[in-house]
Amino acid sequence: MSSRLPPAAAMPPSLVPTQPPGPPAAPTRAAVTAPAVTALGALMAAATVGESRLPAAWVPAPLARILVGLGARVRSTDTGVTVRGRGLGGLAEPTAPLDVAASPDGPVLLPPLAGLLATQPILVVILGPADMDLPADLIEVLMRVGARPRAAGEGRRSPLSIQGTAAPVALDLGADPPPSITPAGALAAVAAGLNSPGETRVPLPAPLAEALAALLTAFGVPARIAAGPSPPADDGPVHLCLTGEVETRPVDIPAGDRRFVPFRPSPQDPGTP
Repeated sequence: MSSRLPPAAAMPPSLVPTQPPGPPAAPTRAAVTAPAVTALGALMAAATVGESRLPAAWVPAPLARILVGLGARVRSTDTGVTVRGRGLGGLAEPTAPLDVAASPDGPVLLPPLAGLLATQPILVVILGPADMDLPADLIEVLMRVGARPRAAGEGRRSPLSIQGTAAPVALDLGADPPPSITPAGALAAVAAGLNSPGETRVPLPAPLAEALAALLTAFGVPARIAAGPSPPADDGPVHLCLTGEVETRPVDIPAGDRRFVPFRPSPQDPGTP
């Protein structure tokens, strides 16, 4: 069974690893950070004991409200945003639905949020964009981890409720992928792997996998890139492998940190590390 991701044309625009158009200056390149990376970074800060410092763009107001709903403390500063988290497995059960639809990056934020909450022994309701179809593999990933998800519209629409599990299972989507794996399912699996014992393995486009591996490593999570199912291309799928149930550490990430930019500079415009 193939574990290939769909072609870039089938992926949400904010998930496609792209190089900025034209020959931009270095600050412009550094500012292009995929919401998939920044959303997971903000969620990891909420699930880390201690205070993390993040760029303001990583924690827009709708996401800040979600983090507060999960028990984190969020504060704006002159240089960005600080998030004081609660630790893996320590997120609070929200007293109201988490409104992902209010975020312009809602379709990208929902999968990692759902994946992380699937491994918490709490009941959560997520309000996603009304016009968003929940991919079947996203629901399957949540179930494989051990959670009990329920969605409206024959299981494909918001709201999505998740009864998380206290005994999550690490997934190997490289060896045993869903029938059709999407970026949403892959991102949910990465987030779920943070609080699942053992190694989680997820196929992702190489640039995105490298940016996510850098993020995980910054938080102290062991992560590595393994070869995909076929000879690698520049943007072809590889396997992101991470070890879960590791005590994460707070981070201090300045704006424009290039480690979290999921694109490959062209040979004519290599930029600077």
